[in-house]
Amino acid sequence: MPSIEELLNEAELHMAAQPVNDVLEIDPETREISIPDSEIILGVETDQKAERKYFHCPKIVGNNIDLSALELYVVFQNASNKEEGKDRYHVTDVKTTSDGYITFSWELSAKVTAYKGDVQFVVCAIKTDSSGVKQNVWNTTIAIGKCLIGLSSDMSASEEQSASDLYTQLISELNSTASAKLAEVTNQIQTVGNNQVSNVNSAGTTQVRNVQNKGTEVLASIPDTYTELDASVKQLNEQIRGKAPVIVENITSQSGKPVSVSDSAEMQLQGLRLYGKSLQETTTGKNLSSIKSCQLSTNMVSSDIVPWTKKDRIYFSCDTENVDGSKIYVICRYYNESKIRVGENGTILLADGIRKEISFRGVGASSYGGNVDLTTIEYVNIEIGLSSASTAASSIDNIMVCEEENQPYEPYTGGKPSPSPEYPQKIVSAGENGNIGVEIIGKNLFGGKVFADKIVELGGMLVGDNVKIDASKISGNLIYKFTDSSKRYTIIVEGVNSSEIQAVNLSVHYSDGTTGGFGEFVNGKKIAVTFKDVIGVYGSWYTGEVTYTKFGIFEGEVKESDYEPYKESKAIIPIQGGLLGIPVTTGGNYTDENGQQYICDEIDFTRGKYVQMVWKGVFDGSSDEEWSEHWREGTYTTRIKWSDLVLPRKILCNQYIYGNGIGQFDSLLDNGQLHLYFNYDNGTIGIDAFKTLIASNPLVVMTYLDTPIETDLTQEQLQAYKSLTTFKPTSIISNDANAQMEVEYACDTKTWVTNKINTLIKEATTS
Repeated sequence: MPSIEELLNEAELHMAAQPVNDVLEIDPETREISIPDSEIILGVETDQKAERKYFHCPKIVGNNIDLSALELYVVFQNASNKEEGKDRYHVTDVKTTSDGYITFSWELSAKVTAYKGDVQFVVCAIKTDSSGVKQNVWNTTIAIGKCLIGLSSDMSASEEQSASDLYTQLISELNSTASAKLAEVTNQIQTVGNNQVSNVNSAGTTQVRNVQNKGTEVLASIPDTYTELDASVKQLNEQIRGKAPVIVENITSQSGKPVSVSDSAEMQLQGLRLYGKSLQETTTGKNLSSIKSCQLSTNMVSSDIVPWTKKDRIYFSCDTENVDGSKIYVICRYYNESKIRVGENGTILLADGIRKEISFRGVGASSYGGNVDLTTIEYVNIEIGLSSASTAASSIDNIMVCEEENQPYEPYTGGKPSPSPEYPQKIVSAGENGNIGVEIIGKNLFGGKVFADKIVELGGMLVGDNVKIDASKISGNLIYKFTDSSKRYTIIVEGVNSSEIQAVNLSVHYSDGTTGGFGEFVNGKKIAVTFKDVIGVYGSWYTGEVTYTKFGIFEGEVKESDYEPYKESKAIIPIQGGLLGIPVTTGGNYTDENGQQYICDEIDFTRGKYVQMVWKGVFDGSSDEEWSEHWREGTYTTRIKWSDLVLPRKILCNQYIYGNGIGQFDSLLDNGQLHLYFNYDNGTIGIDAFKTLIASNPLVVMTYLDTPIETDLTQEQLQAYKSLTTFKPTSIISNDANAQMEVEYACDTKTWVTNKINTLIKEATTS
């Protein structure tokens, strides 16, 4: 009886394309491609990746050109004979044989077989230098294959459903059989165990061993029960050969973070949804000082006068990580209305490198004014400097003066909440730069071209497919930054050190501030080091050049033998105006990892739809806007009639806080129209002056729609999405806008089924 593993292997072989036996021979002298009669047919109209042609050619050709060192392409013109029917296929599987030849293959895309008739193709080999200039180009003459007439290969809805149902039935049978057998196993183990255990008192350890042996015997019989599925598997293969629906799984990102799967197939992405998000910084106005940071010397070089309102104390805080061991002094002086000094509270020392909170109090007598009545003080002058004994140049950041202690830092916004007309706060949305970049990589997080590009950027060189670095040019520069220092990573390196010293011209920096190297690195030696709590990889100070032939960073502990080249699939998705999203307390179509809900725009590539959930308006006082004056509660307000039928719920504005107080704005739904009221807090300036004000500083308003608006995605957007592929078996999917994602991907069938069985067995045997 075949085992489960054997059945799965056989099924996988049945579902895979069968390689051809005949190859296309390339004559390096005549440049002709000899096509065997069995290979003249390239396919039938509408075929897609249904055929692969194999080539055989001497490794060395022409002017001592080594084809294995060049980039190989198959350039083709399909039977349409139109310019858009011309394309090229990048060869990725070149192998060198022991007899001095190379072999490679050409997978025929749908573009090759788009039309019936003659398909022309050549093999082209290209070598370029580091600047992209072509050094060698070698071509064959034109060869001609045939594409036969056919009909659309698309299955009808009923056929597709039938195939899908059959496949689903098989999986269901497998699960049902596994579950039934495992239940039987569990029952047998329990029954046998109970019978045996009843005799333990008389038989001791002998009977316990009988229980264990019987359980092992029953578990060992499980695979044989699945042999009955062999006929079903073969029948399924015959019915849906070449059209078998893939197993699709889905995964959701949290707060736009990358998602990783370990059972993916090397196939086109099966589905993708991108969700919008709009964020806006707000302040309470608690910071009373306009000084955010300052460079310090031995003299008092920074000062600021702040209002004194609480009449008893005020608090000073700052970050001092860049003080370099110097001592910071803060002096507080009090002023009356005419800003003449009336008292002094002395100096306060801040300890090195620590965020401090200092209270200033009225303490009575001083050398400047005698006893100070704090109730008469209207201003406080804060002066900051270094001790006269300090010599190092230093700086402090995130300076804040406020009336409450132990407050988190917020920027200065005039001592009042923001957004406000004087201190607007931009609403930042996902993809507002006009596009969202989606990237899929394999298990190797950093290597290949991106590693080479980074080294070249820092002053290294690209030598063929390898990179060469010079420590004098990259020393101290960040090469790769880890996104999560709590995880463990493995870095695998292979290369040649020209001076054979103990250095790799690279170092790692840890979260505790320490650094470390890769250990000894000599000619040809591979290094595999696992790091934890690591911040990034930097260039080191060692002299000498190193040429890297391999470089890879992997999550977790990875063996050197499991090294995998860097793989990537990228797409730039154009987004007009960005993907918007408003935080709400209920009714959101997306919830982040912190439980915050958003009503947000969606891009649904599965359905080919853009779903608009959020409205954005920009008001600059132009003539097409309906502005008027409105008097309410003694406060000057402005109003706009908004014809869009939306409810006045959560609304964001770049210059006003939502509310009904002075300096805020609110809304009213009246007779099918939304009215927005902006309560200007600097007095009555008149409607014309207000419109002039917003002409130079437009109001940006966002809210969500009652009824979503759906539009078709553009061809550009769809084509970008269709170019995305996952990799086998690991795929890491991310986007550069931190947008929430829902991803559907094709599973590797064998891995998925095996994992399913193993999970069922594990659940049954551990319960």
